[in-house]
Amino acid sequence: ETAITIPQWIMTEGWFPTQLFGFFAATATAGRVLGLDALQMENAFGAAFTQVSGSRQMAVDEATDLRSMQAGFSGQGGILAAELARRGVVGSKEVIEGRYGLYKTYVRDDTPNWDNLVGDLGTRFPLLESHGFKVWPCCSHTRPCTAAVLQLRAEGIQPEDVDTITVIGGSKAIQLLSEPIEAKRCPQVSIDAKYSVPFTCAIAMVTGNVTLRDYVEEGLQNPEVLAMAARVSHRPIPDVENKSLFPIIEIQTKDGTVHKRQVNSVPGDVSEPVGWNEIVEKFRGCVSFANPKMSEANIDAVIDLVGNLEQVEDATEIIRLLSHTEDT
Repeated sequence: ETAITIPQWIMTEGWFPTQLFGFFAATATAGRVLGLDALQMENAFGAAFTQVSGSRQMAVDEATDLRSMQAGFSGQGGILAAELARRGVVGSKEVIEGRYGLYKTYVRDDTPNWDNLVGDLGTRFPLLESHGFKVWPCCSHTRPCTAAVLQLRAEGIQPEDVDTITVIGGSKAIQLLSEPIEAKRCPQVSIDAKYSVPFTCAIAMVTGNVTLRDYVEEGLQNPEVLAMAARVSHRPIPDVENKSLFPIIEIQTKDGTVHKRQVNSVPGDVSEPVGWNEIVEKFRGCVSFANPKMSEANIDAVIDLVGNLEQVEDATEIIRLLSHTEDT
């Protein structure tokens, strides 16, 4: 994605990069695990390109479960592509840079930064410089809003003090996740709530955190969160004035005082890493929804294995533990 030169291209061209690029990422990973040679890997990329999808239409208007499933299709497609290539299936060529390849057909960027894409390929690993941990289980574009709200809350603003919360500027994605405002304030299903700036800001202000349980049916009906969300609004500003993809959060308290905050990074980013305890806490919260329920012994064992991954002789043991429930 860093090779793309079109500003905020996911909004102008209408793609979910997670899914669009996910087919290639999954194919490269599966191909590496299967030990594909160079020609087989090229064929695998061709098979992946034939499956590429990820229209942003799934984020328009009414909710669709596919918004939470889209990345899974990329993983499935990548494995299929690698397996086809391993069996000798010949894929399309030049699928990245070709006349009808990824960049010209989907990204619509005629002058991508090729050095960012292939410079020092095999010796430079930029993922290690940019990979972060997603602390909150919601759309990434809600994170700078959540981070700013939590900072102001930690400095003394309490839910009962809040008159209004205004999200000012930020990326076009933040505007999309704030409109239509009435629907975003009271989402009816979990996936809509996870893609709502007003609702997620309200969760953060009311509870002091954002967890998966806040997006289940009980969380969607939390009267305190809904009342807070009704006080959240978004104010776009002209592009010439909008200098950052991160918005300004403005909280006006009932005494008329205005508090503003704009973060430069969010918890989990490389520049603001979170500790092991925070990662374990989120894992425990997520795995609590497993059905059938996982045993506490297995949960503890998975945490221990992941925490000492360099010493684990067989990483598939983690998968076996995750698959073993109290009923098996």
